[in-house]
Amino acid sequence: MKKLGINYLSLFLLLLVSTKAYQQSVNRKDNIKNLTGRYQTVDGLLFFIKSDSSFCILKGHHIAFDAAFGGCDTIAKGKWAFFSKSLLKLSDDINYKNVKFSIIEENRLSDDSVYFKVDLAKDNDFFNGRFKYEVTILGKIDFIESISSVIILPKKKVFYNSNSFYHLGLVIQDLYPLGCRLNGKCYQKIFFNVFEDQKLNTKANYFTIKLANFNDCFVERANVENEFVVMTKNKVQWRDIEFIKN
Repeated sequence: MKKLGINYLSLFLLLLVSTKAYQQSVNRKDNIKNLTGRYQTVDGLLFFIKSDSSFCILKGHHIAFDAAFGGCDTIAKGKWAFFSKSLLKLSDDINYKNVKFSIIEENRLSDDSVYFKVDLAKDNDFFNGRFKYEVTILGKIDFIESISSVIILPKKKVFYNSNSFYHLGLVIQDLYPLGCRLNGKCYQKIFFNVFEDQKLNTKANYFTIKLANFNDCFVERANVENEFVVMTKNKVQWRDIEFIKN
């Protein structure tokens, strides 16, 4: 009888846990159903939240979420997750986190110099002096900064030993958003870590770094990684901006 009583108790606890898990699953589905939809500010800013945990914040007037993908109207895009009953945690779209690049290695111009050229997309908003280029060469030179997209260095200061290994790093800083600091919070991202550890061919002296997706739409996208959205009934609030469900 004692053993039978223990078995009944175990069965009761198992049913209790299963019921609670089922109820939590139902509640989560209800929460997602109530949350998803189209939210809008009084001046037309849009916040789309989908049931697949994706979101998009847009300028202008878009009727459907699918219209969010592509175009410079996109302010932010990525994934959301429940952080608590009244908070969502945002993460940036994976395509926004990475700058797509390729490096062309050539022998050009003076043999006594090494050239690094950052080849930006042709964009009317990319005026001269907008970006600062921070180049790191592991092996001889630690750190170089320039507002010119072409950096020229004496070859003997870069490749002092042809048998050594040299690695290149590139960070681009957008100087256009005034008042932003390294650890400050800005509307958009200002530091872009293009790459950190690219091996250099010591037989070449001219390196063209082509950036495939680095255009105005990419640069001016808001950085929302680890930001929170406050949820209330039929409303969400992001960066002190209130969106009402419609």
